[in-house]
Amino acid sequence: MHTKLQSKVLRELYLLIPEQSQLWISTHSIGMLQEAEDIEKEHPGTVAFLDFGGRDFDTDQVIFPAKIGKAVMDKFYELAFGDFAKLMLPKIIVFCEGDANGGKRKDFDKTIYATIFADTHPEAFFISGGSCNDIEKIENTHGEIINTLLKNSTVIKIVDRDDRSEREIEELERKGIHVLKKRNLESYLFDDTVIEKLCESVGKIEKYNECIGEKEVALNNSIARENATDDYKSARGEIYNALKKYLDLQNVEIMRIHLFAIRCRY
Repeated sequence: MHTKLQSKVLRELYLLIPEQSQLWISTHSIGMLQEAEDIEKEHPGTVAFLDFGGRDFDTDQVIFPAKIGKAVMDKFYELAFGDFAKLMLPKIIVFCEGDANGGKRKDFDKTIYATIFADTHPEAFFISGGSCNDIEKIENTHGEIINTLLKNSTVIKIVDRDDRSEREIEELERKGIHVLKKRNLESYLFDDTVIEKLCESVGKIEKYNECIGEKEVALNNSIARENATDDYKSARGEIYNALKKYLDLQNVEIMRIHLFAIRCRY
């Protein structure tokens, strides 16, 4: 029976019993546990739990009813879920740059990372943690969540290299923050080998040299705008348009081009 139906059964049983009667239930049903909690909130003092755990029943035991509290509910959730309780949260949580409430580039980094590691690390869950500064200070803003809710998960934080010096990178790594070896994620997305795989995937490998040539033009234009020599993020628009033109890609978003190419590459 579905847990929602189990909770309805408990509610009906509670309503059926006379006022001076008691209803005893032994259950591992999470639906019933949650419903019992709701009934106690609606009618304080009418629900109590008996904890039989950690007792030696070869000797006499005296058990007193316990009010619903966090410790009691945690105990019952553990019993209800069993080993699945450990699977409720991912084994690995990765905070990367990006804004879940952003515009066109909403969850950009998160989607890229999740695609790359989908097959090799299915246990990992990626979260857009804001700017690089937000991720650096995430312990200050979300420390309680990380230490409590994610206490059984491995937490990884990763940021772009940008203009950081070797000394700054070493300082971040001492704090447990990983830094990309290249300037930004676009540096990997527009790597020559990825573009080659994209050309192969659409059956136009003969267009590879032209695509690479246009990429260099776009990067030089970016440098002329006083951007860094390896700043592919600032050149991504021109590179994207060139790929669409030479590979005859119609109505394809830049994300789809990236992801398709990465899938072929890795």
